Amino acid sequence: MAKLTPNPRMQFFDASGVPLSGGRIETFASGTSTPLATYTDGTGTVANPVVITLDARGEASVWLANAFYRLVVYDAAGALIYSADDIGGESAASELWGGVAGGTANAITFTTVPRTNAHETGQTVKFIALADNTGPVTISPNGLPVKNMTTIGGAALSAGAIKSGAIVYTTYDGTQYQLLSLYLGVGANNAVGVSQATTSTATSSTVTLGTTLRHLLTGTTTITAFAGTTGATYKCRADGAFILTYHATNLIITQTLANITTVAGDTFDVYMITDTTARVTNYVRSSGAPVKFSTSAENIAGTIATQSVSPLGIREAFNCTGTAPVYACRAWLNYNGVANTITTSGNVTSVTDNGVGIYTVNFATALPDGNYCPVYCLRRNSATNTGAVLGGASYSSSPTTTAFQFYCSNLTPAAEDMLGVYLAFFR
Repeated sequence: MAKLTPNPRMQFFDASGVPLSGGRIETFASGTSTPLATYTDGTGTVANPVVITLDARGEASVWLANAFYRLVVYDAAGALIYSADDIGGESAASELWGGVAGGTANAITFTTVPRTNAHETGQTVKFIALADNTGPVTISPNGLPVKNMTTIGGAALSAGAIKSGAIVYTTYDGTQYQLLSLYLGVGANNAVGVSQATTSTATSSTVTLGTTLRHLLTGTTTITAFAGTTGATYKCRADGAFILTYHATNLIITQTLANITTVAGDTFDVYMITDTTARVTNYVRSSGAPVKFSTSAENIAGTIATQSVSPLGIREAFNCTGTAPVYACRAWLNYNGVANTITTSGNVTSVTDNGVGIYTVNFATALPDGNYCPVYCLRRNSATNTGAVLGGASYSSSPTTTAFQFYCSNLTPAAEDMLGVYLAFFR
């Protein structure tokens, strides 16, 4: 967009409005009597004298640095015309544009618009990076003395913190330029300025993840540790086969609590507990298969809670062999009919005593339908009858999804409360 041109030369007048021919101007830092230089043109390379003498038209070329001034104007005879304070050039807190940087990847130079003639505390400059940095970086805008560029925490930049073609924002803190933003992420000393572009990183016994959040891990070397920034989470993808070595403290692999051998395309997260201890989470095989199935012995023992179980493993857990289907017990009961108490049970909330030898089992969670198979065994309260004890099935109502009613009798036959009622329901 078009802009109004600034007055290229300052002109001053006396009290009558006549150009202040031969007058003079003195410039000081705002609020002080400390002389502060102005410049003859916009490059800011040639300073005016401390006392500037106006020409016959009362004019002079006065260009201000990025600071605030106090100006004192006198006539040719030295009489004070006026004094003005807080006259500002570009604010020290303004943003300056440096365009495409020059210099090298680690020693950056550029010329700003508008031009700055000093490193001003609080001033932000932005520029387009010439190349990826390969180590610590220095910066020199407008040919000013070289300053270090650091993370927000003041640490030297790691390789890859600045990416070629990225717009870099950096602010002078009075000593150095702090890198404000490049890519979102968390780097050393809590710096913002971390690349999320995927970087190829060779496997080694200790893989250094640094300030790059995404890594393609190449090679076949066994990994026993990661190094990175405390609190950072890194996204990793395997380029081939290598071993992640489980360690209870230094390299915790939460899904297996054991080593993992990768295949190409596997992905996982590395969360840095400290700079040198890590937790591997969210491991996903490229095939979509579980990370690790439990072994036959583990299935039978039933002691492993961190691994996936295959369909065969389910059979092994139930100690089932062959190919016949396996059906589940949906509810079971161990009940004392004499005392009317449940000794122990599964998916049973209560037993209703409907009279001598007549009971209703109430299910905690409804069964799919009433076509289940109850399997039972009874124990008599008296040992005088040594014959078999039989139990009747449903007494007066059909089985339902929420309850099952049955009765018990001795060999007389006569209804009898049983000392032990053992029931299992299959469907």
